[in-house]
Amino acid sequence: MNPGNLRRLLVRALRDLHNTPDTAPPVIRLACGMGAFVVAGHVSDQLRNHAVPPRDNFVTVGLACARTVADLGLIVGPYLAHKHGPDTQWIDDSANDPRLFLIGADADNVAPGMVTLGVKAHTVLAGIAHDEAALPEHRRAATSSMQTAALIWSHYGGDGGGW
Repeated sequence: MNPGNLRRLLVRALRDLHNTPDTAPPVIRLACGMGAFVVAGHVSDQLRNHAVPPRDNFVTVGLACARTVADLGLIVGPYLAHKHGPDTQWIDDSANDPRLFLIGADADNVAPGMVTLGVKAHTVLAGIAHDEAALPEHRRAATSSMQTAALIWSHYGGDGGGW
C-alpha cells in the first residue's frame, strides 16, 4: 500500500537527481536539487497531515524544504524550475489521493527513500559548492541547500538514531 504514491514520487525524484550529469551547468543542477526539495517537502507535509503518530520532524523538514525551494527559486527562476522539477500533476494527485485520508501515510515506508534523497541531493549540491568555476551565487546557494539535504537525511533516520 502506498497512499499518496509517496514512494513513487521519491523514486522519480531520485531518478531525476541520478540522471543529472556532473557536467551540467551549476544552475541546472541547482534546479534538479530544487525539485528534490519540492518532493521532500511534499512528502513531509503529507506525513504531517496523515501519518499516525505525527512527528515533529515532519514539520521541521517540511518548513526547511519550503525555505530552500523559495531561496533556490530566486536563483533558478520559474522556467528552469518547471523544466527540471517534478511533475506538478503528480504532486497534486498525491495530495488528493483519498487513501491518504482513509488509511493515512506510512512514515516507516517512505523514510528510507527520504534518507536516500537527502544523501543524493547533498552529493549533487556538494559538486556545485566545490566547483571553483561556478558562479559565487550558485556556490553559496548550493552550500546553503546542503544543510537542508543533511536535515532530511538526519530527520528521517539516516544518522542511525532512528525515529
